Amino acid sequence: MKLLFYIHGITGGGGERVLSTLVNEFSIRGEEVFLATDIHNSFAYDIDKRVKLYDLYDKCNKDYGTFSSIKNSVVIRRNIRRIAKKTSPDVIIAFMSALGCSVIVSTIGLKIPIVVSEHTNVSRFLGYSLNIKRKLLYPLANCITVLTRHDEKLWRNKVKNVVYMPNPINLKTLHTSKNNRNKVVLAVGRVNQWEVKGFDNLIFCWSKLCSDFPDWKLQIVGNSDKDASVFLKKMAIENNCQNYEFVGFRKDVDRLMQQSEIFCLSSRTEGLPMALIEAMNAGCCCVSFDVVTGPREIIVANKSGLLAKNQDNEDFVEKLRQVMSDETLRHHLAANAPSSVVKFSTKRIIHRWYILFDKIIKK
Repeated sequence: MKLLFYIHGITGGGGERVLSTLVNEFSIRGEEVFLATDIHNSFAYDIDKRVKLYDLYDKCNKDYGTFSSIKNSVVIRRNIRRIAKKTSPDVIIAFMSALGCSVIVSTIGLKIPIVVSEHTNVSRFLGYSLNIKRKLLYPLANCITVLTRHDEKLWRNKVKNVVYMPNPINLKTLHTSKNNRNKVVLAVGRVNQWEVKGFDNLIFCWSKLCSDFPDWKLQIVGNSDKDASVFLKKMAIENNCQNYEFVGFRKDVDRLMQQSEIFCLSSRTEGLPMALIEAMNAGCCCVSFDVVTGPREIIVANKSGLLAKNQDNEDFVEKLRQVMSDETLRHHLAANAPSSVVKFSTKRIIHRWYILFDKIIKK
């Protein structure tokens, strides 16, 4: 089977990590896999050498401005169609909303089945233009995959061709004893998207805890730009935070998770958070806001983790305080965490993808 994937780039995000897992696994299983993306910037995740790469941004103008933006949009659509015609895949899989819409438009008439893989939730506002595009174009795709059962129900009111397809995770055996972990509260996400990831709220919450737990440390791991770093560090100083660190992007996040006692998710919105799934697999004690989608389909409340009321900072502080002060509770939740994410194993999710491909190819 020939599979063609499109994604804007292999940067350090959850959707990009999912794509890298999928293309690698399908390649290992003997499928012929093509990947159209930004091939000029370094990849945050490893891509199997058997995957054939194509430049999605070939001949794009690197200058900024309205004219360049319009010209690049046309060039990208031409590239999308050219790559699809050259590779002649059995199925196209386009990652993320905006690129998914471009792929649908660009491949009209080629008669190649298209799957658009969504990696946010249906309730998230992505701008009027993109919302209109999705409403008009998504019905033309063969399938739209969504990450949660919650979104599957909501999206069926908008488009009929929706399939529940959660993120896969490569399950790993723990090598770190619960007694050898550091007293670290770990958070992972793009720091330059701090509003979405709620890192401002996390810093505020940490300011209520750090003086009471001087032997604990907050670590925030993820890509950051200068503006985000300056803003969040200033906020930490203004709130008298102690024992905190912005680590930056790391490829060995799984190792950090196996070394940390607690993982927290402070997001304002999520699809199906890969970082939370990975932290639970790594045996962290997890605390998360009960955002609209994601955590409640991963954490079994009070058994494999704690869910704080959505965007209730006081409740989030209280939940963190519980696990930081109660070692027995912390270890109990951590011990139950890995079994809660077995349903997201790569083997199971890849099987779901094969079922989907078989269905849409036969149509």
